[in-house]
Amino acid sequence: MSKNIRDSRNATEDPVLGPKYVFTGRTRRSDRGELLCQIRAVRDLPYTGVKKGDVGGWIAKGALSHRGDCWVAENAMVSGWARV
Repeated sequence: MSKNIRDSRNATEDPVLGPKYVFTGRTRRSDRGELLCQIRAVRDLPYTGVKKGDVGGWIAKGALSHRGDCWVAENAMVSGWARV
């Protein structure tokens, strides 16, 4: 595992509800060598059925917005120029 990245707060944080995920501290590399971090929900996302504490997939830092109900599940990976 690579270095831990725990702070997931960024400019896309929901101004009312705050962040929806934090990084778990687990990392891996994509097929292209990009650092991906696993996420954990810090609040319920009712539309998607995600509950606070659920562990999600793997994202490049900044790839998943804190706004809305979008979520990266289980073993899914978001990297490169992709944004959710």
